[in-house]
Amino acid sequence: MKEFDQPPPQVLRFPIRLPTDFTDRLGYRGRCQMIGTYWECAGDDLAVYDGDTLSVGLHDGYAWLALMQVPLVRHWREEHEVDLGSSGAPETHHLVVNRRDGAAFVTDPDRARRRRLLLADRARYARAFSARK
Repeated sequence: MKEFDQPPPQVLRFPIRLPTDFTDRLGYRGRCQMIGTYWECAGDDLAVYDGDTLSVGLHDGYAWLALMQVPLVRHWREEHEVDLGSSGAPETHHLVVNRRDGAAFVTDPDRARRRRLLLADRARYARAFSARK
């Protein structure tokens, strides 16, 4: 099988480690270790969710947008065809952030939203993505 026939990876490591206060900058006040984010086209605003809640428009979208404009992040998103949403189109990926250490990854919305990923599997993902320095 040729390389281009392979399905895309289900989880991609984000190219940079986020500051541990990144989710605080977004205005997330919950207690979950893992949170998901994307840009909601219907409201043209940042969506943030954890295993229990989803909120759109209640967080600081400017901090999130600034991250998306970092050249390394922008080029990485283009290279991997990662679309975290925009005002003109729905997202194809979600950014999931480990609040404890700033490790982050992107995956498809269904996988990211699963309570299993955000809660039950958080220790496994935390170990996998915390190993990166």
